[in-house]
Amino acid sequence: PPIMMRLFVASSVAALTSRFFIGPVSSNLPWGVLGWRVPVSFGRFNNLDYHIQEMFLFALIAVMGGLFGAGFNCLNKKLSLWRQRRVGPRGCRRFTEVLVVTFTISSLQFLIVAFMGASKLKLEELSPTQALFWEGGSKAMKMLFHQEEDFDLRYVSVFAVMNLFSACWTYGIGVPSGLFVPSLLTGAAFGRIVGQLLKGSFLQVATQTAHPGIYALIGACSMLAGTARITISLAMILMETCGDAEFGLPIFLAVMVAKWTGDSFGKGIYDLHIIELKKVPL
Repeated sequence: PPIMMRLFVASSVAALTSRFFIGPVSSNLPWGVLGWRVPVSFGRFNNLDYHIQEMFLFALIAVMGGLFGAGFNCLNKKLSLWRQRRVGPRGCRRFTEVLVVTFTISSLQFLIVAFMGASKLKLEELSPTQALFWEGGSKAMKMLFHQEEDFDLRYVSVFAVMNLFSACWTYGIGVPSGLFVPSLLTGAAFGRIVGQLLKGSFLQVATQTAHPGIYALIGACSMLAGTARITISLAMILMETCGDAEFGLPIFLAVMVAKWTGDSFGKGIYDLHIIELKKVPL
């Protein structure tokens, strides 16, 4: 159909334009240089080795992502119905809700770092675990994927739970809040927790387990697949943003298992908002 060709051409031009400017702006590359030297959104993995036994663990993380995604959708649907009744699509209440949500989440992110015992509240002087709360989504994702030093699992757990509920709270408010990066970031945090817990376990004694960042990648795609129920496009997006097509098989496994798990408990977030809440026929 003509629409597919237009989408293909638009996507190709957008990808070429972004790659053309990212290299010189982000990495001081000469203008016009493309290829592997141009940085990708979430950074490149130096080691993608994993053991065949870990495919089962990847599938378990995907099941967890599907369950979290289904719970996210159920909670967000109830919140959206409440918004329709109490807040409305526009007006003072809609604006006030945005202010309250922004103030609450910003305050929590600041106070949590303060309670973690940071001696100086400057971003460049925070530990990697503390910096997760203040960094942007893409930078925090890179840290969860590629940080060699272990994170403090207590605060990473707080970070993951906080991101899960804040993403659910903000999706549907009066400003564009996004779903992709918050879901990916939440899943990456849960996956990183699993990866670090496996370090030093019986599995690592028996086999050489993957880096915890690999588990963060699996958790990220599982969470988004469980929430939005997108499959092929999500797998392609993650391989593109990480620059690694070699890890396609675990990503495909995680995406499909998370989608099947989420489908067992309800519809995806887009179907809920477009079909059930807005009554748009598809």
